[in-house]
Amino acid sequence: MKTKIKKINSYTVLLTVDVEWKDIEGAYNDEFVLYRKDYSIPGFRKGKVPLDIVKKNIGPSVEAAFSEKSIGIYYKKAIEEHKLIPINQGSIKNLSFSEGSNLNFSIEFEVNPDYKLPKYSKKYDIETIKLTATNNDIDRAINEIREKHSTIKLVESGAKTGHFIMADFQEIDSTGLPVIGKKHENQYIRLGTGNFAGDSEKQLLGLKKGDSTKIDIDVEGKKITHQVDIKKVEEQQLPKLDTKFVKKIDPDVKSIKAFKEKVKITIQNNLDAEHEKGINNRIIDYFVKNTEIDAPSSMVDRYMNHLIEDYKKGNNSVTETNLEKIRSQYNSVAEHNVKWYLIKSELIEKESIQVENKEVDSEIDKAINQSPSMENQIKEFYDDENNWENLYNDLLQRKLFTELRKHMKHKVIEKTTDSINQEGK
Repeated sequence: MKTKIKKINSYTVLLTVDVEWKDIEGAYNDEFVLYRKDYSIPGFRKGKVPLDIVKKNIGPSVEAAFSEKSIGIYYKKAIEEHKLIPINQGSIKNLSFSEGSNLNFSIEFEVNPDYKLPKYSKKYDIETIKLTATNNDIDRAINEIREKHSTIKLVESGAKTGHFIMADFQEIDSTGLPVIGKKHENQYIRLGTGNFAGDSEKQLLGLKKGDSTKIDIDVEGKKITHQVDIKKVEEQQLPKLDTKFVKKIDPDVKSIKAFKEKVKITIQNNLDAEHEKGINNRIIDYFVKNTEIDAPSSMVDRYMNHLIEDYKKGNNSVTETNLEKIRSQYNSVAEHNVKWYLIKSELIEKESIQVENKEVDSEIDKAINQSPSMENQIKEFYDDENNWENLYNDLLQRKLFTELRKHMKHKVIEKTTDSINQEGK
C-alpha cells in the first residue's frame, strides 16, 4: 500500500491510497465465493454456478461492494500509519478499481488544525468593568417583587399607560379584509411596553371592553395593520411596601431598611458573579485573538446545528428565513467557540490540569448539602453519564482559569450601574 498526504488548508487533508492488485486479489476472489453461495440461475443449483458466470452476471455490484469494504480497511490503515485523527466523515474524491488493477482512491477529511499558543506565561493584559449596585437597582428589584405579589383589578374607565389589555388581533390587508389564518385571540399586552409603546399605544389609550380599533404593529421591521377587539382592560395593583409586606417576603428581616440592604447584597453578589464570568470571557478573547488558528468547517457546522436544534425546541413556528438569520448572526460566535474549544484542550494539556472522580463526587455532595430536600433528584440527575461528564468538564475549566489568572495583568474599571445605563442612552 502506498499513501500520499496533501494539506488542503490548516485543517483539511487529502489522503491518496494505492493498493496493488496482488495484495487484494485473494480478498477479491473470496468476495465472489461468498456471493456465489447464495447465487442461483436456471440450470444450476444454488451455490454451484461457475465462478466465471457469477462474475459476468453480478460482477459490477460485487466489485462495488468489494471497493467499499476495501476503502474502509485501507483508509483505517493509512490514517494509523500517518497518525491522523479525522474529526469528520471523509469524502471520497475519486475511486479507480477493476479486476486485475490496483485499487486507487482519495479521501478528503478534516483534522484538528496546527497552531501555536501565545507566550502567555510572560503576562498578558486584560481589562474588565466591575459594576456597583445603586439605589435605582434596589428600587427596580423591589418593584419586581411587588409585581409578583400584585393583584389585578378590572378597569371600566378606559385604558391608560401601564394597563393590561386582553384582545383579539386580526391582521387585515390593504383593502381592509381579514387575512385568513392571521387571527390571534385572547392576547395579553401591556400599554407602554414593546410594540405597544409610542404611536401604537396612543391608538389604544382610552379604549374599553367591547371597543374596536385598527392599529399598525411593527412585525419584524414591517408595519402590519390589525383589527383589535378589546375583551377587557386590567390594572395591576402593587402591594404597599411596608414592614408587614417585607416580613411576608423574608421573615428574617425586621424593617424595610434591613430588607433593602438584603436586596442590595443579593444584587451586588450577582454583579460580582457576572464580573467573574467577564474575567473568564476576557481571558478566552485574549487566547482566541492571539492564537493563529482556523476553525474546522465540520466543527462549526455541528455547533450551528446544535444552536438550530435548541431554537426549534423553543419555537413552534420555524421558518427557513429564521434559520438563515440564526446562521448569519451566530456563525462568528460558532467559529469563536470552536477555536476556544481547541485552544482550551491544548491549554489543559500544557498546564497538566486534571480532575479526579472524587472531586466530582465532592461537588455533587455540596449540591446535596445546599438542597437536602432535592437529594434524590440531584443523585438521579448526575447518574446520567452526560450530566456527570458536563460537571467534570466544568471543574476542569474552573481549574484552568485559576491557572491562567496567575499569568494575567488585570486592569479593573469600577463603575455604577447608573453610569452604564446613562452611557447606553
